[in-house]
Amino acid sequence: MNKITVKDCEIILNGSDNKRNSYMKLFFVWLLICSPLLLLGNILGLASVALWLANTAIMTLIARYVMTRKRGDEDSWDGY
Repeated sequence: MNKITVKDCEIILNGSDNKRNSYMKLFFVWLLICSPLLLLGNILGLASVALWLANTAIMTLIARYVMTRKRGDEDSWDGY
């Protein structure tokens, strides 16, 4: 039988604290990002902010596709 020592319990508890702290940091970053967006939405209207966010997401996906796609033989930078 495996016995769990006090040291093991401390590691388990510290690990959960680190995970909880990372979630709290992520939440505060989310608040920092969304607070100006909500203020901008209040000023300009939520539809314009939603369209702006959708445009940003689409452009990010296009850029990620272009950067990670496999190049073919006809894809060259020679101008031909």
